Amino acid sequence: MKFTKLIQNKPIMILTFFVGLSLGGANFYQRQNLSNLGYYRNSFSEIYQSRIKNLCSADISDIQERMENLRDNGYFDESTSEQLRNQLAEGVLSDYTADKTNFFFTVHDMNDNVLLSSYTDDYQYSAVEIYQNLKTETVETDLTEEEYQTFQLPENANILEEYEYMDNVSFEDDNSSGEDFSSQQIDEEYNAPMEEVQQIDEEYNAPMEEVLNEENLMMHHITYEIPVSDDGSYYVTGYVRSEFYASDKYSNLYSTVQKNYKNRYIYVGFAILGGLLTLFSGLVLLARAGLRDEFSTVKTGVTEKIPTDVFSVLILCALAVHIPLIDDFVYMPRTLQFMVGVDGIGALILWYAHSVIVRIRAKELFSNTFCFRALRGIYHLTRRTAKAVPSMWKTLVPIGIFDLLNLFGVYCIAENAEFGLFILISLYVFAHAIVFGILYNLHILEKGGQNMADGILDKIPEKWLFGRFLKHAQNLNSISDGMNKAVTDKLKSEMFRTELIANVSHDIKTPLTSIINYTDLLSKMNLDDQQASEYIDVLGRQSARLRKLTEDVLEASKATTGTATVHKEKIDFRVLIEQIEGEFIEKFNINHLTLVSSVPEHPLYIMADGRQLWRVLDNLFNNVCKYAMSGTRVYLNVTESESEITFMLRNISATELNLSAEELMERFVRGDRSRNTEGSGLGLSIAQSLTALQGGVMELQIDGDLFKAIIRLPQMNAEPLSQPEQQPTVSIAKGCPA
Repeated sequence: MKFTKLIQNKPIMILTFFVGLSLGGANFYQRQNLSNLGYYRNSFSEIYQSRIKNLCSADISDIQERMENLRDNGYFDESTSEQLRNQLAEGVLSDYTADKTNFFFTVHDMNDNVLLSSYTDDYQYSAVEIYQNLKTETVETDLTEEEYQTFQLPENANILEEYEYMDNVSFEDDNSSGEDFSSQQIDEEYNAPMEEVQQIDEEYNAPMEEVLNEENLMMHHITYEIPVSDDGSYYVTGYVRSEFYASDKYSNLYSTVQKNYKNRYIYVGFAILGGLLTLFSGLVLLARAGLRDEFSTVKTGVTEKIPTDVFSVLILCALAVHIPLIDDFVYMPRTLQFMVGVDGIGALILWYAHSVIVRIRAKELFSNTFCFRALRGIYHLTRRTAKAVPSMWKTLVPIGIFDLLNLFGVYCIAENAEFGLFILISLYVFAHAIVFGILYNLHILEKGGQNMADGILDKIPEKWLFGRFLKHAQNLNSISDGMNKAVTDKLKSEMFRTELIANVSHDIKTPLTSIINYTDLLSKMNLDDQQASEYIDVLGRQSARLRKLTEDVLEASKATTGTATVHKEKIDFRVLIEQIEGEFIEKFNINHLTLVSSVPEHPLYIMADGRQLWRVLDNLFNNVCKYAMSGTRVYLNVTESESEITFMLRNISATELNLSAEELMERFVRGDRSRNTEGSGLGLSIAQSLTALQGGVMELQIDGDLFKAIIRLPQMNAEPLSQPEQQPTVSIAKGCPA
C-alpha cells in the first residue's frame, strides 16, 4: 500500500526520473570515455603504457628542440670552450631534476656516444626517437646549363638555396663573322629580358657596348647541406622514473588511471541503475498521464491547450538547443555539461510523451492541431457551399478552378520558375489525390454491388467514402439490410418448418405403430363380414403408406441437416448394383420395363456407407417404377475414370415433364402433379443429400421426356467431389408446400 501511494506521488516520480537521468548520464559518459581508452579490454599496464606514451613523446620533442638550440649556440663546435658547453648543458639538465619532473633522458649519436644525459637507473618506461643533422656541411657550386641538366644531388643532402644568373665571357679578338649583336638578338637567343641585361651591366660596371659585344651564359648557383658523417644523426631516449618524487603530469596520470581502472565497473553499474530508475519512473508517469482521480477520468492541462503541431515544433526547437550540450559547446566541466544536456533532452522527451498520451486519451491528438482546424473549417465551408449548388455545377466548378490554378501556375513559371513549378506540382498532386479517391470510391461501390449480386450481403464500408459516393453506399447498405432481414426470416421459417415436420413425424410414429399392429391382428382373424375384411385391407395399406411417408420425412430432415449417421467402409459398387437389380427385376416386369445394364466386370471399390447408398439406389429405382412409361427400356450405365465412378440411370417419363431438374430436387415435389401415384416427393431430395454426405454428387438432367439421374462417387482413396454451387434463394423461394 505504501509503495502504491509512493508511485502515485507525481513530484516524487519526477524527482526520481531526473535523479536516475543524471546518475545514468554522468556514469554512462564516464563509461564511454573509459571504453574508448580500452579500460574494458586491456590490462592496467597496457592502459597506463598507452597513455604515458603521448606525455613522454611530448617531452622528447622538447629535448629535440633544446638540442637544436644547443647546436645553434655552438655546443657541437670544436672551437667552443668546455666551460661554455657545461653552461649550455646545465641550462637544459636543470629543468629535468627529480624534484621538478619524473621524466629524464639521454641523447646519443649513431656511434652510441653520449651527447647529453640526465639518466638514472631507476625507471619504469622508456621511449626512443631518432633525429638527424645535428652536424652538417654546407656546399656551394656554380653549374653551367649543360652541367645543371646532368646534376645529381648527393644522398641525404638538403638544398638550402638555388638561383640562376648571367656570366660574362669575352669574345676572341678577331670577330671573323663581323656580326653586330643587338640587345634584341641577345634577348631572343638567351631568353633574357632587357632589364636583366641592364642589371648585369650595372653589376659588372661595364658599358652597354661591352655587354653587347660579349657572350652571355646562363649559370646556376646551388647551396646545399649534407651530414658530415653518421654522427650527424642522433637519438633521444626518454624515461619515466619508477618512484614519483615530483608531482607532475606523470604522477597525476598514474593516479587517474589507477582510480578509473579500479572503478570502471562501478560506472557501468551506476549507469544501469540510473537507466532503470529513469525507465521505471518515466513509465509510471506516462501510465498515469491525464488520469486525475480514482475513476480514471481524463483531464487535460495547460499544455494540451496548445495545438499538437505547434507544440511539436516548440519541442523540436528546444531539442535543437540542448543536443549541442552533449558535445563541445560551452565552457564547463565535461561531465557536468553532458549531464545538463541529457537532463534537458530527457525532460523534453518526457514532457512531449506525457502530453501526447493525454491527447490520445482525450481523443484530441489530431483534432487539436492547427492544420486540422484550418482544414475542417475549409471542409465545412466547402460542404455548405456544395449543398446549395446543383449537381452539374458541382462538377463544372472544380474543373474551372483547376483550370484557373493551372493558368496561374504557368504565369508564375514565366515570372518565377521555382515558385511556379512548386504551384503546378502541388496542383497536380492534389488533383491526382482527388482522382485516386474517386477511383477508390468507385472500386468500393463496384465491389459491394458485385457482392450483392453474388448473394453476399455484407455492408459496404463507408469510412473513406465521400459525397454522392457515400450517399449511394448508404442506399445500397439499406437494400442489403432489407435483403438480410428477408433472408434471415426465410431461413428461420425454413428451420422452423423442418423442425416442426421432424417433431410431428416423430410424434405420429408412436400411434401409427399401434394402428399398424392392431390392423395386422385384425387381418389375421377370421371375419365373416366380407366388407369388414376389405376395410381392414384398406386400413393396412394406408397405414403402411403413412409409415413410409413418416420415415421419408424423418430421413429427409436428417439428411438435410447433416445429422444422418454415415459409416464409410470399403464396398464393391458393382456388387451393390447387381443386388439392387435383383431386388427390382420383378417390379420392372410388372410395369413392363426392360432393364439394359452396362456395368464393368471388374470390381469397383469405393469408400461409402452401404446402407445409405442402398437407400439412394432404392429411391432412384422406385422413381423409375412409378414414373417410367410402360413398355420402354431403362438404361443403366456405369463408367469409371482415375478419380471417380459415374452411375447413370435413364428412362422415358410416362407423363409430360413440365418441371426443371432443380424443381424435382426440392422436397415434396413430384413429377406427377395430379398425385395419382404413390409417393411423398422426398425420394430424390433424400437421395441427393445422402449422396453428398458420402462425398459424391447427384445430378438430374431432363431432355424432353428423357429423364437422367447421374451419381458421381469418388474412387477408393480419392478426394471427395466438390458440390455444385446452390443459388442462395432456391431453398427460400420454394420451401414446403402449404
